[in-house]
Amino acid sequence: RPVSYKPSAPSRQESPPSRKTLRYEVKKGDTLAKIAAKYDASVGELMKWNKLTKASHITPGRQLVIFRD
Repeated sequence: RPVSYKPSAPSRQESPPSRKTLRYEVKKGDTLAKIAAKYDASVGELMKWNKLTKASHITPGRQLVIFRD
């Protein structure tokens, strides 16, 4: 008995929510905790967004990427 194949309609994927990307220039005396608090983010998020490790030091003049909803 022949079997027919009818592909299903492609599922519509929802687009991810749009996010604003900010750049923050580290200033003298800044810490990840202070920057995170200023932008209502966690230190972990800042580290992930900027590919930082626990041993990473932020220095004045460094640009950090911050995502905002």
